[in-house]
Amino acid sequence: MNGSLENRTSESPSDKLREWYGRQVNWDSDSKRIRELFDSTWTGHRITNPDYFKWHLLDNCYGQAIAFCAEPADGRPMVAGVYLVIPGKLLVAGEAIDFNISLYTMTHPEFYRKGVFKTLANMTYDRCRKIGIRGTVGVPNNNSLHGFSKGLQFDVIGQFGMFARFVSPSAVLPQGAGSPVIREIRSDQDLDGVDLSFVREKSIGGVHLFNRSAKFIAWRFLKCPTLSYRVFIAEVEDDKAVGLLALRKAYRKGIPITILMDFLVDCNTSDPERVARLMMKKVHRIAIANGTPLLFTLMNHHSQECRLLKKNGFRNLPPRLLPHNCNFILRFHGLEDKTAISRLKCFENWYFSFSDLDLY
Repeated sequence: MNGSLENRTSESPSDKLREWYGRQVNWDSDSKRIRELFDSTWTGHRITNPDYFKWHLLDNCYGQAIAFCAEPADGRPMVAGVYLVIPGKLLVAGEAIDFNISLYTMTHPEFYRKGVFKTLANMTYDRCRKIGIRGTVGVPNNNSLHGFSKGLQFDVIGQFGMFARFVSPSAVLPQGAGSPVIREIRSDQDLDGVDLSFVREKSIGGVHLFNRSAKFIAWRFLKCPTLSYRVFIAEVEDDKAVGLLALRKAYRKGIPITILMDFLVDCNTSDPERVARLMMKKVHRIAIANGTPLLFTLMNHHSQECRLLKKNGFRNLPPRLLPHNCNFILRFHGLEDKTAISRLKCFENWYFSFSDLDLY
């Protein structure tokens, strides 16, 4: 069993003097104590909510989070630290490979500077390597960056930008009917028969992105507890999707905003600018109805989607207005394909959004 003493790391006799032991998390017995650890620093954060915790870490459509925790050597009933990664399917050159995202790392203040973070992370990566997960990405702030880049040998390959614009009533003026049609997704049944092949085709064209399958969309946006999303597909004939849009209302420093969680466009379609424009009209209508004057999103400024957003009035926020810098880091676990490694280290080709991070 994962929570048993047999699963502690192999220790030398001198390790009996250690203050903690590392072991793989047993979600059945450890979940409550991990939430308590999170609550010790992130009081009120949604990851401390049992339903959200279960959805995000245990009911993920690609499997449970992989996690290792620190257990106090004196037998106290607590989790002293945890390192976990969220599983996903990364599309690279049209192929799906197992990758994951580093999130929710925490050490109890009593165990700071005792090697918890680095040891648990390396145990997690060893486990990933053994079960065929090829790499981990993360988006740490500047304060955490050194621990990942120097302590855990992550490559820092770029930095995402925050983009925003104010809602404009003129942006929602009707311009006539036509293709594509923007259709809202409210249930699993609304995804039946939808052709999302453009996501894989973007990957064949050189874009690296986590798969936006129907299974992912249903889990990520339709089944999430505590948060409400609105999801839209831009479709042409034969139910072929040429765009994906996901939104939610939020508050930042008391200001109501609309967050673009996902804004993905098939740039091989005949008129991607029209697709983007029609999806943005939907965004403006919803934002006006919700009373959210500011539109806000995370984007790679090299991406095709970013260029489309700029044509629709979005501008890069200056660093002084950002909650923190969004550094993009990458580490491989046993990936030997040099061509794939070279491709993945090219930041310009990455698509990544708030849907992947789930921090806002």
